[in-house]
Amino acid sequence: MSQRRRILLVTYEYPPVGGGMGKAARAIGRALLRRGYDVAVLTSRFRGQPRDERHTDGLRILRIPVLRRHINYASAAEVLSFAASGALYAGWVKRRFRPTACVAFLTIPSGFVAEVLRLTGGPPWIDLLRGQDVPGYPDTPRWMHRLAWPVTWWLWHRAAHVVANSEGLAALAHESDARLPIRIMPNGIDVERYVPPAKGRLERTVRVLYTGRLVRFKGLRNLIEAWRLVVRGTQMPAELWIAGHGPERPVLEALAEQAGLARSVRFLGRLEEDKLIRALQRADIFVNPSEGEGMPNAVLEAMACGLPVVLSDIAPHREMLVGGRGGVLCDATRPKAIARALLDVMDDRETRLHLGEEAREIVRTHFSWDQALETLDELLE
Repeated sequence: MSQRRRILLVTYEYPPVGGGMGKAARAIGRALLRRGYDVAVLTSRFRGQPRDERHTDGLRILRIPVLRRHINYASAAEVLSFAASGALYAGWVKRRFRPTACVAFLTIPSGFVAEVLRLTGGPPWIDLLRGQDVPGYPDTPRWMHRLAWPVTWWLWHRAAHVVANSEGLAALAHESDARLPIRIMPNGIDVERYVPPAKGRLERTVRVLYTGRLVRFKGLRNLIEAWRLVVRGTQMPAELWIAGHGPERPVLEALAEQAGLARSVRFLGRLEEDKLIRALQRADIFVNPSEGEGMPNAVLEAMACGLPVVLSDIAPHREMLVGGRGGVLCDATRPKAIARALLDVMDDRETRLHLGEEAREIVRTHFSWDQALETLDELLE
């Protein structure tokens, strides 16, 4: 680069607030630092966090006030409060950092903030589609997408570039705007941090793990029903671990209790990153029965830790199992299909180990952040 560029990452969630999107922003920020950029993150201020701080990793974090009550998830109104706050604090942000380019995670609210910055004398910006911002994504009610569509379309066409994290998500966006140019930049994982256990997996009890938000579209009700069939269909001791937080937890706990699964289903709550990695290293199989995804970090993290994965048969999951390796796809709308897939992997230890090795190799080869940043680096240049 002829001169040092100043990149502002705009994301309403950033660790420890939120989930996979914030972790992706942190990883991208660190990768951009390694490439010689100056990087700052504009995000939500939660419960007394500093307004402006420099992390030990070199990233500068700028925080603006929002209406957020939970560290794990936000309501639609709370998400939109980031857009309103970003518009109000646009001048403060530019005085603090003076970016030469912005990268927005989610069209709404972050793309709106980036466009306000541009309209008030700021730089061009790149829109990173994550899922919830694309019409038709199952996590967002249809009426909300219809209401937001004029703003979404306007922002897509104001961005310098639109980038999706999977071919499946790009195809979903093209259902609403077939002519929109979209580049693909898959998510990445730190393969030096997310690693298999040093001593291997010498399990007596087979542990199946889910990590992520506990919300309806993740398909966890079907997973609980499938687990009832798994317990009835195997002689080996087995446990289902569900890690995460969300409004579905009371419902899932009640379903497990009613099905007589209280002893074999464990709810671990929200895990900080170190504890999450330890849980992945103690597990034997990872499961994600979600109805829809962009490019789920949770699955990549599990694969990097050498876990075979049992996944719903949706486009992003098919992309992640490159060449059909590393795991098993199933019709996650049917509990019997989930149970059959889990039993097939559980009942053969050699299959589990082989699939886990394939999963780790797929992530190392196709989903490192340095590889993902080649696309973003090109667009920023």
